[in-house]
Amino acid sequence: MMAGNKDKAESLLHLAQSCNDVSTLIYTVSENAGSLYQRYVEAEEQLAVHGAEVAEECAVTLKNNCAASKK
Repeated sequence: MMAGNKDKAESLLHLAQSCNDVSTLIYTVSENAGSLYQRYVEAEEQLAVHGAEVAEECAVTLKNNCAASKK
């Protein structure tokens, strides 16, 4: 604007606003991705714990069935 080129100043202002908008969108996406990944990790942990519990139950059942069949 100081050089008297109003069109160029408006164009640069629009570019700056667009860059700011993109920056906000990238931040929002990164926050959502972080939150989703945290939920994924927690679900994986729950699945692993549940799988271990089921495997333990199966082992106990097999052990009990083998002991009962030997009697």
